[in-house]
Amino acid sequence: MVIQAAVGFSIGLLSLHYWSYVPATHELTIITLLGGGVALFLRYYLCHYALANVLIWALAGGLFVYISTSNYIYTVKQIPPMGANITIVGIVDSIQNVNIPSDNFDFIIKEWRGQPETSIREMKVRLYWDKANTLKQGEVLQLQAMLRRPYGRVNQAGYDAEKWYVGHGFHGRGHLLSVIPAASSALQGTVSIRQRFFDTVVEQVIDSQHHGLLLALSFGVKDALTADDWLWLRDSGLAHLMAISGLHIGLAVALGWWGGLRLRGALPEAPNLTWLPMWLGLLVALSYAWLAGFSVPTQRALLMACIVMLFTRLLILSPGWFILLLTFVLCLAIDPLASYTMGFWLSFSAVFVLLLLRVSRHDMGEQYAISSQQEEVLNTPSKQRGPSSLATMLSSVVNAITCILLRVYRGAKQLLVLQLYLLALMLPLQWYFFGGFSALAPVVNFIALPLVSFITVPLIFAALLFMKWPELASIFWWLADFSLQPVAWLGKSSVGAWFEFSAQWLPLVVIFAGGIFSQRVLPFRFFPALYLGIFVVFCSWQWRQHLPFFNTLLQQTLTFDGTVSTHSSSMAMKSGVTSLDASDVLEWRVDMLDVGHGLAVIITRNGRAVLYDTGNRWLQGSIASSVVEPVLKDKGMYHLDGLILSHADSDHAGGSHYMVDRFSPSWKRSSDNRAGYLPCVKGESWQWQSLSFTVIWPPKRVKRAANPHSCVITISDKLLARQYGFQATEVLLTGDIDAISELLIARAYPQLSPDVFFVPHHGSKTSSSVTWLERITPQLALVSVGRYNPWQLPAPSVKARYLQRDIPWLSTAELGQVSVVIGQGEVQYQAARTNFRQAWYRDAFSAL
Repeated sequence: MVIQAAVGFSIGLLSLHYWSYVPATHELTIITLLGGGVALFLRYYLCHYALANVLIWALAGGLFVYISTSNYIYTVKQIPPMGANITIVGIVDSIQNVNIPSDNFDFIIKEWRGQPETSIREMKVRLYWDKANTLKQGEVLQLQAMLRRPYGRVNQAGYDAEKWYVGHGFHGRGHLLSVIPAASSALQGTVSIRQRFFDTVVEQVIDSQHHGLLLALSFGVKDALTADDWLWLRDSGLAHLMAISGLHIGLAVALGWWGGLRLRGALPEAPNLTWLPMWLGLLVALSYAWLAGFSVPTQRALLMACIVMLFTRLLILSPGWFILLLTFVLCLAIDPLASYTMGFWLSFSAVFVLLLLRVSRHDMGEQYAISSQQEEVLNTPSKQRGPSSLATMLSSVVNAITCILLRVYRGAKQLLVLQLYLLALMLPLQWYFFGGFSALAPVVNFIALPLVSFITVPLIFAALLFMKWPELASIFWWLADFSLQPVAWLGKSSVGAWFEFSAQWLPLVVIFAGGIFSQRVLPFRFFPALYLGIFVVFCSWQWRQHLPFFNTLLQQTLTFDGTVSTHSSSMAMKSGVTSLDASDVLEWRVDMLDVGHGLAVIITRNGRAVLYDTGNRWLQGSIASSVVEPVLKDKGMYHLDGLILSHADSDHAGGSHYMVDRFSPSWKRSSDNRAGYLPCVKGESWQWQSLSFTVIWPPKRVKRAANPHSCVITISDKLLARQYGFQATEVLLTGDIDAISELLIARAYPQLSPDVFFVPHHGSKTSSSVTWLERITPQLALVSVGRYNPWQLPAPSVKARYLQRDIPWLSTAELGQVSVVIGQGEVQYQAARTNFRQAWYRDAFSAL
């Protein structure tokens, strides 16, 4: 019954991931009644008691998660849709230090002051401020902040900020404008004990070479890690060591248990001291989890440790998978939104793999039979082995050394095999969260894991224990820092070992991981008929439909990410010859990415791509690296055929250098004088993948292209239309041209009538003139704009002009990435927020 309840409740809680919206009360009532009726039918008519119990508990889980999400959405909606300048009173919820750079902090809003006074529900927000590291956890502050809902960019791939906010329980975000002197408030705050400990430790380790790693391993604070640190942690597969989870909590329990054993042995015997090691182990683990801020992986490990200890205390024997299932349900019950975090799934998946490997050890006894014989000889008393002699003593020493070496060999082999299995079975999750994997992870973890586990972490525990004695603590911090030297060297030597793969490889990755899993649980030598049957079914079940997929993979592999095919495509473009074979795919796509204020458009056909503009850049990153690159790689594209820059403004060309370095476009065009770029001026035309590109503006190249000099291009499939007999479709890319440029273009090209039209200059009043719109009749108007841009674009009057003419208005601020699919005269579109990345929280975040 407990298992059925746990499984059913988990299903109900996880159903949240399939909700496109939060159902209304009457809808939930109907679903509950129907589900209850089905459960009663299964239980009393069909006598499927187990299935009925699972269904009942699934309904209970659904109701539970409905209450949780409704409360979350209600709290989020307290913030005005377009944000507001609000005076708030609350408590700082994140630990900071002036020596650790940080531009943001977590804040729990308790009161919300205005005219008139407004009563609100407590909410958690993330605020950005350039002096955030001067704050202290536990301080009560009155702030003036520009508060907004947790809105973020939404594309088919790349970082999903909205999902991150939901998973971590944030109800909003904003910018701190000023700290207001304290006014009368019922709140009383003081700097937290955890903050004081953190400040003490920072003073002791700030001069250490690896102080960022030490703070991550002791307090779970990763702000001190640099971009270079994250690079080698990712490429070496050691990033998991920086998340305080099962490994670290397990070590804390073990050290506490060991200390409890020693303490119990030193004290007089008493019945109450029997379980002292267990309670001390739990106390140490709880203290460590508290220092780490009770993150999701820490919660999982701590809950699992508590369940194991409880079962031990009550003398209850239970399999590991049951404890994992119980921990899974409790974690979700404590925080149903935690399933939206990466750490939640990585933590539970890793433990599941470990349990799987433990359960499926078929041949461990035979494999290490020699080691057991040696141990038996070693443990045999000398009186039983015969008369004592020098030869006998030497034999005992040899046996002892042999036994130790065999034990070391066995442990090393098990650890290496374990790392290989973890790499193989975690590949699907590695792809889902990171888009790739580290090829050196098993080897690096084989060496680094014992060092960190048995040397670094115990030294950190000792340093934390003696932090109030700086002279003594500094010795342990120095030793811990020194022990990280080989780990850091291994990591930095592994830079470049990260392999990325696109979504096209996902079926093979899943098949590979599934094969490893089934081979471990159902070995081929015991079930050859099963695997033969699976192979026959796979080969006979419409196998021809999978040929294009494997042919694409094979072509990409043989051409080394498109090098050969790029050359042939470039030669075809230069010669003006374009293949029009019937095997060509007639469909082509135009993806307007959600880049905030800026523009990045990907034109794709036959697995090839041309990029029009790259989006903005900033001090530590760019749209090119955070949005454009993940989307291209998700499409299986690691090379660009062409790069076009409309003009020189940063929000359009900010990532040009990055894209050139990472994707090596075969040709580049711009309307200003750039080294290595072909001209993108009126009169230029070319064919690419049977699509015709024609430049209709500007008249000439300039030294630096501004908005009026934007490269305006029409893209048409007229060659395909002529060949296959359908209506040609035309796309017009406009950049940031103004009304004067529009008028001149309209006079020069009176027949211009695009089907898909990109709204000039993000919908500014300086463009989209009435004269211009009277000349064109597009089916779709696409506008790339940031929701909270400081220029308040698009202008309401401009948007109204399109809507008055019944032209569909597709904005990235409202819809996220917009993908237009064109084929045989038909134009269709999909939006990230309402189609392929739809979720129940998107509407609340993007509501106007």
